[in-house]
Amino acid sequence: MRQDRKAARGGATSSGYGTAVAERLSLLDYLHFLHRAWRYRLRSERAELAFMRGCALRGRTAIDIGAHRGLYSYWMHRAVGPGGRVVAFEPQPEMQRCLRQAQRSFHLDRVTIERCGLSSAPGAMRLVRDPHHTGGARLDRSGSAGGASLESFEVPVKTLDAVFDAWNGPPVAFIKCDVEGHEAAVFEGGRALLERDRPTLLVEVHDRHVREGSLFSLLDDAGYDAFMLCGSELVPMSEYDRIRPGIDKAYLNYAFVPRGG
Repeated sequence: MRQDRKAARGGATSSGYGTAVAERLSLLDYLHFLHRAWRYRLRSERAELAFMRGCALRGRTAIDIGAHRGLYSYWMHRAVGPGGRVVAFEPQPEMQRCLRQAQRSFHLDRVTIERCGLSSAPGAMRLVRDPHHTGGARLDRSGSAGGASLESFEVPVKTLDAVFDAWNGPPVAFIKCDVEGHEAAVFEGGRALLERDRPTLLVEVHDRHVREGSLFSLLDDAGYDAFMLCGSELVPMSEYDRIRPGIDKAYLNYAFVPRGG
């Protein structure tokens, strides 16, 4: 679930939550969004979107955590249909602007934008990023930018359980999560939701966090089986040590399926 290495065109500054913005995408940005959406569907995220579309999402709720520009939200909106809902979480102000413009330009009326990050407890956290690579933004408990080329600023965070405790929409059937290392905290804050609705999960995880294991232990305890998404195949984690060395990238997307589901 990689995002392009580009800063938002014409976006607000990192402190610019109140900046006035255009309500719709320009024609050029509209066509660019469509091009990227179909590139995701047919090439770069083909297996991931095919997996998502293979889930029973019609009339249900899908959650896009780390929505960025809204490319997954766009396809989720089509997958859930008229009776469904999509909730997109995004803490970066510029990306919130992109999401809102895409929502209006493509009439994504079933998408709700939550302008915050997610964690294990509500409050505020530092978001650290390379301003030229907004797809790599991450929440950081240390409060340090961690490098001269990086910037950091405070963003609000909520928990999944707090957001969906009084949810009056359809049950949650699917969650996509791309949060650059904060995955375990996100789902720690969503234990009640996972127990209640038993959604299928698609999560990008870097190798160091696979080895550290906290996300996999948490979801195993919650009754989920983990699989590597390798092309169109779901490969059990028991095959990880055999298969992983032959895949030349630092992260993989993992599917977590409710046990017995």
